[in-house]
Amino acid sequence: MLLFHCGQLGSGVQGQIGTNATVNYETHDFEHDDYFVLMACTDENSNLCFIIYGFDWKGTWAGGIQLKTMAENIETYTEPYYIYHWVDAGDMDGIPQPTEFTQVAS
Repeated sequence: MLLFHCGQLGSGVQGQIGTNATVNYETHDFEHDDYFVLMACTDENSNLCFIIYGFDWKGTWAGGIQLKTMAENIETYTEPYYIYHWVDAGDMDGIPQPTEFTQVAS
């Protein structure tokens, strides 16, 4: 089970083992730091489907980049969800890159 909660000051994602990601909208730097979730499910025709979303648009963008990275061996991703943290590194260019993603939960 994965719960997404949203309030006046921030949002968070809570998995089975507790809260895995929380951000405060008033103080968080979404230009260089975001979280994203990849949710996996199988449809009635046994097709593997993914739903991707970030707390902000760069997190959603990062999720698409991560899915492309996962595509080579997509069948090995068997968990119902994956939560990643993107932190802009190096030259702080604001562009999500796979080397900047850390999986924080599944």
